[in-house]
Amino acid sequence: MTEYQPTADEKKEFEKHDVHFKTLFKIYGGFYGFITSIYFWFALVCSVFFILINSFLLGIEEFELINKVVGVLLSTFPSILGFNIGAYALVIGFGDKSVLDKIRESEGENGYSLFQTIGGTFAVSVLIQSFTFMIAFLVNLFTESFGDLNALNLSYSTISSFNRIIAFIVLFSALYSVALIPKIVLNVFSFSQLYHFFSKN
Repeated sequence: MTEYQPTADEKKEFEKHDVHFKTLFKIYGGFYGFITSIYFWFALVCSVFFILINSFLLGIEEFELINKVVGVLLSTFPSILGFNIGAYALVIGFGDKSVLDKIRESEGENGYSLFQTIGGTFAVSVLIQSFTFMIAFLVNLFTESFGDLNALNLSYSTISSFNRIIAFIVLFSALYSVALIPKIVLNVFSFSQLYHFFSKN
């Protein structure tokens, strides 16, 4: 008895349903999907602007800035993530099967269905916010364990440059994640509009 060999179309369809970050990245539009996002550029421009203003005018120590931003992230993001993951589960996991089938059959972006496009965009937003929380947790873990970079016996210029880079990464991640909250709300609203439309047709 010969083993069944899927056709080229079936292989292509299987690839679209792989549960991998690579598939999620493709649904979102790859690297192009990030660099064309208004939320990405908002966070990038604001982060660069604030770091420059702080360096030349405000003079806040980067280490102090890092600790303040990390503190805000650790106190607020668990609730934000809980809400977003719950909303994602409601959008993806519940609903009338016949209506969801119609959404699945509709064409979305990048060769994926409309259902996959909405779900993928939602998932990427939640992952970015999770990544931001992870950065904040790791930075806080380091500062609580070692205090600061002086423990590594580095030069002042090296420590200052490193702190400035970390401050930018933390600030950019925080602004990007916060900017994505309206996008998540719009995703939920878009799904509700689609659900309402297909339930009537």
